[in-house]
Amino acid sequence: MQLDPQNTANLRAESTENGVDRNLKWGFSDSKTRLLNGGVDTHTDLPPSKNIASAQQHLKKGASRELHWHRVLEWGFVYVGSVLISAVDEYDKNQVARLNVSDIWYFSKGVAHTINGLEEENEYLLTFDDGDFESTGRAFMVDDWIAHTPKDILAKNFGVNASVFDNTPKTDPYILPTNADEWLYFHKGYARATVFEGGALARTFDFSAGDTAVFPNSSGSSNSFSALSHPSDQEPNHSMKLSPLGAKPFGDRGSRLDRTV
Repeated sequence: MQLDPQNTANLRAESTENGVDRNLKWGFSDSKTRLLNGGVDTHTDLPPSKNIASAQQHLKKGASRELHWHRVLEWGFVYVGSVLISAVDEYDKNQVARLNVSDIWYFSKGVAHTINGLEEENEYLLTFDDGDFESTGRAFMVDDWIAHTPKDILAKNFGVNASVFDNTPKTDPYILPTNADEWLYFHKGYARATVFEGGALARTFDFSAGDTAVFPNSSGSSNSFSALSHPSDQEPNHSMKLSPLGAKPFGDRGSRLDRTV
């Protein structure tokens, strides 16, 4: 599409104008776009914006924005599809939430977080509280950190064999495509999960400490999901979710936690 018809104010003097001011407009389509295996990432390039930077990200279904954190604040606004966000801070406070169109999120500086695409197409706007985000607020990726740490130290820290880290990406993957089952281990308390596998098949399971479970991946079916909660009169559950992307806490620290994928 030609640009002049979209910018008629640039072609003539408007009654609302006076003098020649700098350009305060920037289209995402004018920015350099990163095409990744699981989605698309585009950042604005608007020099007059000193206090705010922004980006658009598009995730395919099952794709994950890998675990990362920033030196700046982050806001997100979902305008296509649905995403599952998870966050954990240095005090081990964590949260998992599903966000739909028109929902927003906020992450403080240093809060590690992931974003997962749930629908066929998912897109959201990100904003950061520094216009020079690319230099001062670079994202710190967990894969990048692991790749630059000796394997023997990683093995000792996580209590696993060093060979576990043989396939860690050497370069920043940024957005990861995923299509795998979720495996869970329940460390403490009680939980109940109902698994829906399509075709009117559903089953509910009760879990206690020491139990394990596997939730099949959605295989592209929008009718397949797993819901996890714990009875309100029981001890809150502490559990761990494992997938090819790694492990993360999946329980709560005293409040009910519901999760739908």
